Amino acid sequence: MKPNVLCVTGGMGSGKSLALELLKDRGWPVYPADVRAKQLVAQSVELQTKLVDAFGSDALDAHGEPNGAVLSSRAFASQDAWNTLNGIIHPSVQQDFAQWLTEEPQCHALWVARESALLFEVDATRACTLVLLITASEETRKQRIAARQPERNAEELYRRMSFQWTDERKIAQLHASDWHVTNDGTVADFTKDLADKIRSLKL
Repeated sequence: MKPNVLCVTGGMGSGKSLALELLKDRGWPVYPADVRAKQLVAQSVELQTKLVDAFGSDALDAHGEPNGAVLSSRAFASQDAWNTLNGIIHPSVQQDFAQWLTEEPQCHALWVARESALLFEVDATRACTLVLLITASEETRKQRIAARQPERNAEELYRRMSFQWTDERKIAQLHASDWHVTNDGTVADFTKDLADKIRSLKL
C-alpha cells in the first residue's frame, strides 16, 4: 500500500520550509525536491549534458551540480528558457519521487510530505493525495526572502517571482478537500493553523 502524499506548495517566502519542518518534527518522511534535484543532476551525465546544451558549460559547478547563480540569470531570462529548465529537471524529479516512495522508512508511512514549489506550474498534482497551499502577501514574502537571503538581487527576485503562478490562480486549482493556509501573521499562528489541520487526518 502506497503512502498518502501531502504536497506542500506556495510561492517563494510563503512558509513551505516552516511547514516541512513541522511535519518532520511530527515524524513525517519529507521529500526535499530542491535538494534531490541537485543530487540527481550531480549523478546524471544525461541531465548535465542537457543543462550545458541549454544554458552553457558554466551552468554546472566543479562538482557537476547546478550553478544557481548562472541558471537563475539565464533560465529566468524568458518564459521559454524557464520552461526548458523545468522540462529538463522535473521529469527526473517525478521519477525519483516515485522511487523514494518505495524505500524505507517512507514506504511504511501512512502519510509523507513532498516539497513542490512548482506543483501547479509543472502539472504534478497527480502525485498528491492532498495539497497544502501556503500563501502570503507579496510584500510579506519579499521581506522574508530579503531577510533570509540579503545577498539576493531584488530585481532578480522579482523576476523569479513573476514566473510562478499567482496565488489566485493556484487557489482556483484546489479541490474542496485540499488545504489553503495563509501565513501573513506570526509563526505561532501559522504553526497552530497547520497543526490543527494535521490533527484532522487519520494518522
